Amino acid sequence: MKCNGKHYLKIVYSKHNWDESDDVVRWCINCGAIVVDVDMDNRTISPGEIMKMILPEITINEKMKNHEN
Repeated sequence: MKCNGKHYLKIVYSKHNWDESDDVVRWCINCGAIVVDVDMDNRTISPGEIMKMILPEITINEKMKNHEN
């Protein structure tokens, strides 16, 4: 499924840090992309800081197919 930049992200893991920030792993339930952000006070303060969003190969292949047509 294509998200076109509007991912529906669910938190799958969170680790609390000494500085009151949280490392948060999020997964898109539509396309399967994952990203690791830094949150503070339940707000994302640094999206993709720990790991930029990675799309699964099947999603990348679908995008390539759509651009070929």
